[in-house]
Amino acid sequence: MRKPLTPINTLQKKAPLIKTGLILLAIISSCCFSGCASTFNRRSEKELFFARSIDKNQQLNEEKLLEALLSYGPPAKPLPPIMLIDNHEVRREISFLMQNKSQTIKQGIQRATPFIGMINLILLHFGLPYELIHIPLIESNYDHKAESSAGAVGLWQIMKPLAKESGMRVDWLKDERFDPLLSTFVAAKHFNWLYKRFNDWWLAIAAYNAGQARIKNAIEKGGSMDFFKLARMGLIPEESIRFVSKFIALSIIFKHPAVYGF
Repeated sequence: MRKPLTPINTLQKKAPLIKTGLILLAIISSCCFSGCASTFNRRSEKELFFARSIDKNQQLNEEKLLEALLSYGPPAKPLPPIMLIDNHEVRREISFLMQNKSQTIKQGIQRATPFIGMINLILLHFGLPYELIHIPLIESNYDHKAESSAGAVGLWQIMKPLAKESGMRVDWLKDERFDPLLSTFVAAKHFNWLYKRFNDWWLAIAAYNAGQARIKNAIEKGGSMDFFKLARMGLIPEESIRFVSKFIALSIIFKHPAVYGF
């Protein structure tokens, strides 16, 4: 059972260094976005998931967001960094993106501008690597109104089961997956859990795409925790192979943007 949350004013007194560090690390150039009004959702017995009522016309700066995050709990211990690799699958995706998707990527970058500061700060709060900011570029091209034919919704293309488990409201009156703040919170918390489940970033990212049960089954059948080895054994869905490879490709591209024309 989760113990009662410490009042936000107490947390702020106890954690001035945390507060300053998170703001500096986030490198927020534009930390404002339009948020949807939300309240605590108490239907989930497993978790009490934070949400704040935010005026749609009010700018959410880093101070207000940090206050909301600290009201949920202290920052998580940083997880290991993502180590980029160079292989055939990644080079194929880099080539594909440069030849066919450069304009789409630029459009996504423009759409991302209002959300970057918010996402940076939430990723940091959950101890996640900065590179995960590229996931919405793959999932929705940073369109927070995006809906897939499979039923995934929002920036992070969250499916209904995960939303329900996380305490989000998803019904005919309101779907909180469209809310950039709430969906980022849920996605970040889920990535934190997936990494701890698989202890490997490629497997965790594949599990975000294909579901953790499918990746677990591939590991058991292949007898390996090497994502690309499992992929070459035909145990990982092609869509997930491309998803992970595209993520690595984008991370490489934005690590050296001038080289790739960005």
